[in-house]
Amino acid sequence: MLTHGAVASRYLGEDVVYEAFADWTKARVRPEVKATLGVLAKLTTCPLEFNANDIQPLLKLGIPAAGIEQAVVIGGYIFNYQNRIADAMGADVLKDKVNRAGKMLNLTGRSMLKDRKVSGEAVAYSGVIPAEIEAMVDSVRNGTGDSEIALRRAVFRRGMAFLGFPESDTAVPQTITHFVDTIAQHAPDITDQDVQDLLNAGWSEAEVFEVAVAASVAAGYGRLKIAWAALADLSKEIC
Repeated sequence: MLTHGAVASRYLGEDVVYEAFADWTKARVRPEVKATLGVLAKLTTCPLEFNANDIQPLLKLGIPAAGIEQAVVIGGYIFNYQNRIADAMGADVLKDKVNRAGKMLNLTGRSMLKDRKVSGEAVAYSGVIPAEIEAMVDSVRNGTGDSEIALRRAVFRRGMAFLGFPESDTAVPQTITHFVDTIAQHAPDITDQDVQDLLNAGWSEAEVFEVAVAASVAAGYGRLKIAWAALADLSKEIC
């Protein structure tokens, strides 16, 4: 949370960011920002209920489709998977490194969306998930690692299944299902003991980390796909 706060603080100021963390509905931000926070909050907490009706108010406020795409990529995808990895592995961001981390996250989001120009015009929905994201997901599922590719694929599909997508035919080993399911549903509930139990069961630290990454990226990617489908439905209605 500190890292993500650093991104917002670069534009809004720390006081406003902490207000948003405490209760985004009462934060002193522009209506467009508050409405966008509401959309991202629902996408994060109630993804199965998310649809085109949730996005429509943003367009009415003058936020172009390309701007909504940016918000979803950064708030719905990047922050969702990074928070889960941090929660699962107990990663803490040291305060003197927060601004540097925030700058990195900001540049990451901008890089993924470098070809999407946002203006005051009603920019059409692109319909394309950024290639950098697809490449990252493919690397998580199929790249070289300490864990087996079949395991990472199964973990990824299990994470996506919580969001309404088909589950893999390959079962996730019983010893690691609690870890995967908790990351998918409420990662802050992961404890040091959960990780230690996996190590005691014979999983290596590298394998545990890669499983955490696969489950976390699935949570972000699934939400991104849900939001993209909602944008597509809205685009059809406009046409």
